[in-house]
Amino acid sequence: MSKITKADLPALREQIQAALAPLVREKGITLKLGHCKFDPENGNFTFALEGTVKGGVPKEEAAYAQLRSLRPKLPPLRSKFVIRGKTFEIVGASPTLSKVIAISDGKRYDVKTSSVEESASTSKKG
Repeated sequence: MSKITKADLPALREQIQAALAPLVREKGITLKLGHCKFDPENGNFTFALEGTVKGGVPKEEAAYAQLRSLRPKLPPLRSKFVIRGKTFEIVGASPTLSKVIAISDGKRYDVKTSSVEESASTSKKG
């Protein structure tokens, strides 16, 4: 058995993404390797693979639309909000609709829905 460690997984992820690139171009789809599970005891690893057809809505964006229908105080997708002086952009919601997914400085964050609602209402007043 060849030896793969957890440290090898980021490079392996990039190689798999590169290997999928011709299929992505041919079919006009997007594919993204998601969460990885790794068992060092027996050398098993599993990557989640997410895909979207051309014109489709990514899963996290669809989840945010659903969350917004339940929580109308939430601002629209791609809106910006500020918490503790840091600016975030809304890019989606978690599959369980319990958190808003936002990015700031290129990093991804799971933010409490109530915190986003508070920030949005505060910025409208100011």
